[in-house]
Amino acid sequence: MKYQENPPKTLTDYMGIKDTDIQEPEHDDICLKLIDEKILKKIFLDKIYKEELKDDVYTTKFDILKLTNSYDDGYFYRISNNGYVSSSYTIKDTLKTPTIYRKSKLDIINSKIGHVVVKRGSNWFSQRLGFVDVFCRLSVVKIWEIKDENKFHQLDYEEKQYGIFFKVKTSKPSISIVSRDIEFFRDALKEIEKVDVTPFYVGHSKLPVKQFESITIDEILKMERELE
Repeated sequence: MKYQENPPKTLTDYMGIKDTDIQEPEHDDICLKLIDEKILKKIFLDKIYKEELKDDVYTTKFDILKLTNSYDDGYFYRISNNGYVSSSYTIKDTLKTPTIYRKSKLDIINSKIGHVVVKRGSNWFSQRLGFVDVFCRLSVVKIWEIKDENKFHQLDYEEKQYGIFFKVKTSKPSISIVSRDIEFFRDALKEIEKVDVTPFYVGHSKLPVKQFESITIDEILKMERELE
């Protein structure tokens, strides 16, 4: 009887996208570094968000406008250099110079090595599309508060979530296969996770393509040293 290979179990297997690097020890080492919380946050802030997350205090940098047709003495707060805060808060006339605080934070919701990408249909049918080396879901939260009589009252709450994933290659890659792999999972994860998804290629050298960003293994090791 002629020997037959086991049938493919994921869509990427059917597509002929093979990944032999996962059997190499260096591949595991890099993946373990990429789920480090400090490294993940640095990559996100440096490469994606590109904005400093900091706490701000506004005393003279905002306008206070009286609400019209309201049943109380509510006020609408407009922060001049941050757009509009969509909530109102009733303050007493004695509070002539209210102070507004904006607090910002970055949270990692989850991060996984060998994350399985599963597409679920309305009839509960699930299809395993394949695996990404490292996947992370993050959340940026901004909260605006007003201080009145030594108490803080929330004016507005803003949260946005993001997804990032990494394709790690410790051997010399096929640019065509890596590009197809990354583009496939970018589209799939964006549809499944319902968030903006940013892919990264990680290898010993950067790939000369523009549709995704490359990070070298040396850069990861440098981040690790700087964050110790």
